[in-house]
Amino acid sequence: MQRRDMRAETELSARFLNMLGLCARAGRCQYGETACLNAIRADRAFMVLVDAGASDNTRKRFGDACAYRQLPLLLYEKEKNDAAHAVGKPSYKVIAVCDEGFASRLAELAGHGSGDATGNLGVEA
Repeated sequence: MQRRDMRAETELSARFLNMLGLCARAGRCQYGETACLNAIRADRAFMVLVDAGASDNTRKRFGDACAYRQLPLLLYEKEKNDAAHAVGKPSYKVIAVCDEGFASRLAELAGHGSGDATGNLGVEA
């Protein structure tokens, strides 16, 4: 039974990363701390994803920014740089999704319904 659960979790993670890659190829993502903060402040971001390799300061900064703007924040804790590799930018730790449709689908794949809540994918808030 546990093996089946692990397989389902891995498939969910793969679907999430595939959708994130599609979002990046569509040009609907911002990468890096400065660009993501600018997108949040300009109300262009609909969701923010922080990778496992991000520092505590970065997590706090984006946690506060997303809480203030009431944006969903996903902390991707599966593997370090996994989400960044999915979008083809392995050195970036923060990704802002700037399309409402992609953001809601990513939140749905992460298990957070419509994406209204802050949460994580295998992930901690």
